[in-house]
Amino acid sequence: MIGVSSPVGKLGIPFKGSVSSINDSCNDVNLSTDNISTLSFAESQKFNLYFNKKLIVHERGDIYASEVDREILCNIFQIEPNQFINYHIKKYWSINTDQIAVCRDCEFRHMCQNRCVPHYDPQSNMYYHEQVCDYNPYTVKWRGEVGYTEPSYKNHL
Repeated sequence: MIGVSSPVGKLGIPFKGSVSSINDSCNDVNLSTDNISTLSFAESQKFNLYFNKKLIVHERGDIYASEVDREILCNIFQIEPNQFINYHIKKYWSINTDQIAVCRDCEFRHMCQNRCVPHYDPQSNMYYHEQVCDYNPYTVKWRGEVGYTEPSYKNHL
């Protein structure tokens, strides 16, 4: 783990959140009351609440879109600061939950900060998450509750 001021600070990129190491789980949907505000609701209309203005910088300098993303967007030590913006660092920032299958039908979509990387389905012109959410908006049940079933994006593209 590295600090935000090193070497990222030299790029002048605004950050929200913290720099973190890579881990494997994206399925911890964050519905904390800290996320409920007029500003976050407005942001969620055009942007992804988790990915917007966020990058993960690994200690080797590899830049990822999230802690669970395995795609290296670029390496901060191998590019010049003026070239940084040319890389696809913003590729998930504007994919809001209204563009993601299952999420678009969820009543929590404008306050959810799900860290799962959205994937694009060209046939439906929609995004989806490969990982199953802990909440099913079609049954209104959380994982662990009686009657919970896993919502499949394939049925909702």
